[in-house]
Amino acid sequence: MSAAAGNRECGKEVIELLLERGGEVTEAVMSAAARNGGCGKEVTELFLERGGEVTEAVMSAAARNGGCGKEVTELFLDRGGEVTEAVMSAAARNGGCGKEVTELLLDRGGEVTEDVGSKEVHLVDQGIAID
Repeated sequence: MSAAAGNRECGKEVIELLLERGGEVTEAVMSAAARNGGCGKEVTELFLERGGEVTEAVMSAAARNGGCGKEVTELFLDRGGEVTEAVMSAAARNGGCGKEVTELLLDRGGEVTEDVGSKEVHLVDQGIAID
C-alpha cells in the first residue's frame, strides 16, 4: 500500500483497487501519501474517507512535501491535525513550497521555537522573516 500511496502518476486508481481488495490504511501508508508530490491530496482524501488518522508523523510528512505540501497540510489541519514543533521543523526544511506551508502553519497557531529557529536559514532563504 505504501508504494501505491507514493505513486505520483496513478496512485489514486491503484489505491482504490487495493482498498477494494482489503488493503489497510496505516500510519505508514498515510505518511507515504502525504509525501506524494503528484497526487498526494487526492490519495490522502481517499484515505481519510476510509478512516485514516492524522498523526504528528503524517502531518510532518505533509509539511515536508515539496510538491503539494500546502494543500495536503491544509486538508489535515481542517481534519484536526495539530501544529507541533516537529511539524514546524518539517515545513522549515521543505525546499519546494516551505514558505507557503510555514505561513499556513504560523497562521494556524504554529510557533517559532528554538528547534524551528535553528532552521532559520531555510526560512530566510524562502523569504520568511524571523523576528
